[in-house]
Amino acid sequence: NEALFLRAFSSAIQNKPAHERIINFLNQYGLCRNISFTSLLVTLIYTCGYLTYPISLVQYAKLSNEEILFICLFSLLVFLFMFYRFLKFYRAFSKETFVYFAFELPEQE
Repeated sequence: NEALFLRAFSSAIQNKPAHERIINFLNQYGLCRNISFTSLLVTLIYTCGYLTYPISLVQYAKLSNEEILFICLFSLLVFLFMFYRFLKFYRAFSKETFVYFAFELPEQE
């Protein structure tokens, strides 16, 4: 499977319109991946911090319990939404790569 994808990707990259679209999808799914995993990390840090040291988090960060809960839930929602977008753009990236490979015109000698 990986060898087929690499062959399709190298073939599609040589086509100028395909190259632009594939790089666009690559950039978009990379951004969504980075934001989703960063928000997951924020969720885990705040949740673990609150569960292990609830008093120090309230004292040093000067956040109320409701604000900490809001941060945790909001970052969890951001993670879920951006992870869904990551999967969507990753699918589009793979699909575009194989579509350009499948409909590639054979080289004429």
